[in-house]
Amino acid sequence: MAVKRITAEVPVEPFHLNQYSPGSLVMPIAKDIWGENGNQWKSSFLIWKNHGYTNDGNLIIGYLELEQKRIQGKLVEISFIEKRIHSGGRENMMEGKLVADSSNRFAPVRWELSSHFVDNNGVVVPNLNFHQKAEVESDRMILINNGKRVSVDHEGNLQHEFSLIRSFYAPDFSASKPGSFLFLENALISKSGHHLKEAAELNQSLNGRKLKCILQTGYGINPIEYYLDENNMLLAAISGFNAKIYNPEAAAVYREFSKNAIKFSSEE
Repeated sequence: MAVKRITAEVPVEPFHLNQYSPGSLVMPIAKDIWGENGNQWKSSFLIWKNHGYTNDGNLIIGYLELEQKRIQGKLVEISFIEKRIHSGGRENMMEGKLVADSSNRFAPVRWELSSHFVDNNGVVVPNLNFHQKAEVESDRMILINNGKRVSVDHEGNLQHEFSLIRSFYAPDFSASKPGSFLFLENALISKSGHHLKEAAELNQSLNGRKLKCILQTGYGINPIEYYLDENNMLLAAISGFNAKIYNPEAAAVYREFSKNAIKFSSEE
């Protein structure tokens, strides 16, 4: 007998996540983020998708790992690995390193990344490899995409998807800065007119931690709600029925889930 589907509540909020996908959201512990000495930083997230029901179609479709090390002065290097499963079991892997300015809301300075797809037999799919090097200048970005040079103008305020996540953890984080910014999604797509603002008082807590919500709006995206605890540790970034969910074992959880990737009908 078919299981009756239960319609999910809208919007999806952090306390729904472990109801819909038990065990997906793990509350951050400071030493897991900052290391034993308190001078490191790393965080990892499950990439999750909901198809509108509480008990069906909740898929872990990938993971994201971010790790920082200071390199000189105010500059930090953030390494990243992101894997996503796509329709038919194809998996995309993107990895690279991004240098950001910690004195300027972790705005990107330069980065390099590579991306490729493998099929469900683990074979690299031809003609889908991508490599990008980028350098940010005062009024433009210089991108070299698979050897081809592209120049993109900007007005000075840039935020990269991954370094933006890092910026939330800064003690002086303020949603009112940097005002309007150009948003770089996965470093591949630039989207203008983006803003952050702190949502109205939530009066919500999760596992005893008071939550706040930072809302991102702008061209080319559904609004993104970033849920942080009182120590500015990011629990989840939710956009519609999609989310990045903090989990220190995200890569291992994804590997277990992706064993059944061939059963996925679609990621989109």
